[in-house]
Amino acid sequence: MQTSGEWPFTIHFFTEAQLDRFAKYCKIEKYSTLYIDATGSVVRKLKDQNDVFYYSMVFQDKDSSIMPLSGALLSDHTAACITSYFNCLRSKLPIRSKVARPAFIVIDFSAALINSVLASFNVENIHSHLRRCYNTTQD
Repeated sequence: MQTSGEWPFTIHFFTEAQLDRFAKYCKIEKYSTLYIDATGSVVRKLKDQNDVFYYSMVFQDKDSSIMPLSGALLSDHTAACITSYFNCLRSKLPIRSKVARPAFIVIDFSAALINSVLASFNVENIHSHLRRCYNTTQD
């Protein structure tokens, strides 16, 4: 467990071995992909808290089945809280490798996840991202 909080309920968990494996995967795999998703109904309702969702980051290298990179239990589902979780993980990755960054991140159409991925992995907001994409198509 890397981070825990009582209000709002927050737990971030990952191990050094998971970070090392992901850093190696990103270094070796040209088209490295990180999958991120969240689901409810994993933890029963906590008193005076929003529903707790389980957030998971996974990847798949050639040597194994799907590997977990990190997980979190969060009762706050705002972009700010999710970004905090992503930044907690991202802050540990450069220690292992300067290239521990996935080429692709696959998520659903959750606005909070989209904004959090852009803020944490691209250091941009949705407006600058869309502007950059538009400018790329105009070149």
